Amino acid sequence: MRHEPPQLRSIRYLLCSLTLAFLMACQSVPKQPIRTADHVDLDRFMGDWYVIANIPTRIEKDAYNAVESYERVAGDKVKTIFTFREGGFDGERKRYEPTGFVKDTESNAVWGMRFVWPFKADYRIVFINDAYSHTIIGRQKRDYVWICGVRDMI
Repeated sequence: MRHEPPQLRSIRYLLCSLTLAFLMACQSVPKQPIRTADHVDLDRFMGDWYVIANIPTRIEKDAYNAVESYERVAGDKVKTIFTFREGGFDGERKRYEPTGFVKDTESNAVWGMRFVWPFKADYRIVFINDAYSHTIIGRQKRDYVWICGVRDMI
């Protein structure tokens, strides 16, 4: 059996420790919660929002002329109608009717959007301009985003 000098053993331990520390530092840092609009006036937010750009969900991959329409039906409940043309501007018209639920009633910016009972997808109003003419909608997972405007302003 070969004996190594103490200095070499110390260097080996140091290199192993530095490698371990480096690998631990490379671990992904938990993402901070996505920031939302400070306050959303729900009554002003209601109406038609035209999707200008997005990172689409599976059902929106080939969507044209997408419009999200909102109507308050109860305190924290929002009737939603999502329409678009599939495959092109003259494509078949598709319509989905999820229900929105305001989860954060202090800011009104965090919702759950239910397409299929009992599941609610994360839905966050990240930005709304003062004129309520443009908005950015996102999700905590940062996997989808929608940039929308009202018809009179886009």
